[in-house]
Amino acid sequence: MQCPCLILEGACCPVRSFMGTGMSEPSKTSDNDGTSYRKYIQDIENLSQQFPKQKKRLWTTVKASAHHILNETHSDYPSVIMMATDIHTNNLALCLAKLITSKFQSAGGNPQHPSVVDVDTLKYMQNNEQKKSLDDRLYEVLSKHKSVIIDNLQMLSAEAALLLHSYCDNDNAPYKDVMIVLMFYIDSSVHLLDPDRPNSVEGYVENLWIKDLDIDKVSAILSRVANNIVVVSDEETLPKTLCSDV
Repeated sequence: MQCPCLILEGACCPVRSFMGTGMSEPSKTSDNDGTSYRKYIQDIENLSQQFPKQKKRLWTTVKASAHHILNETHSDYPSVIMMATDIHTNNLALCLAKLITSKFQSAGGNPQHPSVVDVDTLKYMQNNEQKKSLDDRLYEVLSKHKSVIIDNLQMLSAEAALLLHSYCDNDNAPYKDVMIVLMFYIDSSVHLLDPDRPNSVEGYVENLWIKDLDIDKVSAILSRVANNIVVVSDEETLPKTLCSDV
């Protein structure tokens, strides 16, 4: 059976079908009384104390992005966060992303180890092959887990990035009750990152993908993946065990 797709400016962005596979779209197991979201908020508040250098805007975005999933019985679209940081603080940012997704899954009653799909392992593939491999890995993770971290997004080809339009879509995403965190690493000597101006990251991503993709297609992707952008700042010190446990 041919997988269905979303038509994006004449391009077919495949989305795997759940029909005929014996699987159904994951459903939210919320009690709808706010307990899950309150737990998530408290966990994020506690986490913020361990990352004192991060801006309030980051924590506000992380909290708000999960509200429509953890505070409702059914979600209509996934939670999508783009985390940008300097290439030299990528380990710190990835650690933070793992902790946040862990809190999200735990609050929703699905405590699981964070799942990471690293684009670095796909960088030598042809564009179509890269897109197919990413689709396969996202399907494998999200059919079992409630969150995924896509690491090294800056290495993803513009052609393969079209796939994100499907997974992060507000109406037709195959998984609507999950958190997707996109990790984007930038050389600060090329582009200055400002935690108070996270939207400048969107312009950087646009300039990167527009080299190989029509501006209308790039804009359509960004409208799905760049609504919640946060910039991760460096931390002077962190507890040694904080990131080793995730």
